[in-house]
Amino acid sequence: TRTPPRAYTKKLVVDCSGMDALSADSIMAWVISSPEPHNMHVILASSTPGMRRLQCTLQGMGCGVSRVRKGLLARHSSQ
Repeated sequence: TRTPPRAYTKKLVVDCSGMDALSADSIMAWVISSPEPHNMHVILASSTPGMRRLQCTLQGMGCGVSRVRKGLLARHSSQ
């Protein structure tokens, strides 16, 4: 018997590492309006106050979350 092909789902990566905690409401509104938040991966700045709360909220909605130091992602992407 043949097994059916697995559905391949791409994750949407959203880089919010340059945003501050005041932008948390905008990020949340965008994720809430997304039809599949579990297929999103959000990158947040680790040094910004209030990001830990946003991280926990996003993870509770099913999003993947990474936290990076500001500027670290830009250095890696330019190489």
